[in-house]
Amino acid sequence: MDTNETTIYTAVLISSAVTGLLLLYFAVTMYRSHSKHFRLLRGYFYDEMELLEKERNRIARDLHDELGPLLVLTKIHLSQVTSVNREDRKRINTAIENTERLTERFGGIARNLTPRMLASKGLAAALEEYVEQYNEASTIQMQLDYRIQRRPDHYYALHLYRIVQELIHNAARHSGADMLHIQLAEHRNRIYLLYTDNGKGINEASLQKGEGLGVKSLQNRAVMMGGKLEFKSDAVHGTEYYFEIPINEFYEGGNKPGDRR
Repeated sequence: MDTNETTIYTAVLISSAVTGLLLLYFAVTMYRSHSKHFRLLRGYFYDEMELLEKERNRIARDLHDELGPLLVLTKIHLSQVTSVNREDRKRINTAIENTERLTERFGGIARNLTPRMLASKGLAAALEEYVEQYNEASTIQMQLDYRIQRRPDHYYALHLYRIVQELIHNAARHSGADMLHIQLAEHRNRIYLLYTDNGKGINEASLQKGEGLGVKSLQNRAVMMGGKLEFKSDAVHGTEYYFEIPINEFYEGGNKPGDRR
């Protein structure tokens, strides 16, 4: 190899090395930028959901501390009315019954807004209670299959509880299904949540009318837990949601999105 060939060969090697280093630099920069963007996005969703939970707690307190006693007092006042004819007595008894129903209903709403069972007995018990209550009131036959052995961190347990709430609520309002199945399981360092129903599905028109807002909320919650959501729906096979969540962030002591910002 003569001097010119050596010079050219050296120049090619140097150019290749420089090009490789530049590509590596841009790749690392893009990865860091993407990671930072993802952390900021998770942090944004985290803050948004935190505000939502605080608002739920406030509403639940108002229902329990203000409206609840007011309804009980109203019932007492109605019960004390005596100087009335038979027709008025029927109306008063009906008003008392309606007041009792409202009290029970407000209590149910407050429990759904702030699930105390979740904090006291854990995710499995809270979900079983919620599905049981819905089974009693709905025409949809609901089945819950819970196969998670350890108790999840409260942060992730709350998000999973809200996800199941949203899935069941959407099914009751829009799906037209008469059966649905929810599975929660742990496998190979992942937590999986699978929802299926035999309803009419969610078409593009329904998404444009706003029924897809629930899907967006579910996606946000999946991102906040460091996981992902896959969704498919049609009139033949019904609707299916598939959540996958990393297990290293799932159990008590795991990091929250806000901890890494």
